[in-house]
Amino acid sequence: MLKRNTISRDEALAAKPFRAEGATLTESADGASAKLSMPIQTPRRLNWLFRFPADARRTFELDTTGLLVWQMCDGRNTVKKIANFVAQRTNAGTAEAETATLKFLQILEARNLIRVSHHE
Repeated sequence: MLKRNTISRDEALAAKPFRAEGATLTESADGASAKLSMPIQTPRRLNWLFRFPADARRTFELDTTGLLVWQMCDGRNTVKKIANFVAQRTNAGTAEAETATLKFLQILEARNLIRVSHHE
């Protein structure tokens, strides 16, 4: 049986996300949205098959709330603090904002746009 490294909701909310170094942000002129881009690297195991061009980038669109969350990922703010800010901005309930923020941050982490520190 495989042992999974799972963390509790409280541990997840106490985590401090920070932006990945290679990610670049380009905001729209009106500040209502933004594009995040990240260099694409060919996985080493696939180098024999194909290679991405050296300047290849993957781009992701962020809405206003996504942009605010991204900007708060500075390694100092906890997920709970970010979620509370989202709740205030969107008039969502605390539990709803926490769940949405956790899911969004999981997506950013899966795409290597952020890293998450679970320790002080």
